[in-house]
Amino acid sequence: MWLEHLKGDPLAMAILRDLLSNQISLPPSRMVDDTVVEQIAALLISDRLHLHAKETESHAVGGVESPEESAPFPISERQPRASAPPPQGVDPPTFSPKANLSAQAGGLGAAAAAGLPFCQECQNT
Repeated sequence: MWLEHLKGDPLAMAILRDLLSNQISLPPSRMVDDTVVEQIAALLISDRLHLHAKETESHAVGGVESPEESAPFPISERQPRASAPPPQGVDPPTFSPKANLSAQAGGLGAAAAAGLPFCQECQNT
């Protein structure tokens, strides 16, 4: 009966389907939730599948923890990161500093509007 409440939980059903994929030859991804739950129940009843609960640590609400326990990465144990090396060389500029880019853009726009090729390579095709 406790499996019945898992039907609406997509994560729980994915875990059950994963468990089932190791036990049966049919792909559980194509089974409806009811069938998955029935198959898991049958495996549990037949003693072919065993589930064990993990023990979890419980902390008292409002309890005081020591700083060593609460800090996953204490400052005293942190190491400085190695800095990344500077980039190797810079690409040369594509256009000459003397290029009139607005005139070039106007010429390319006019060529496109007229349906003319932009460059020698396009003209040869």
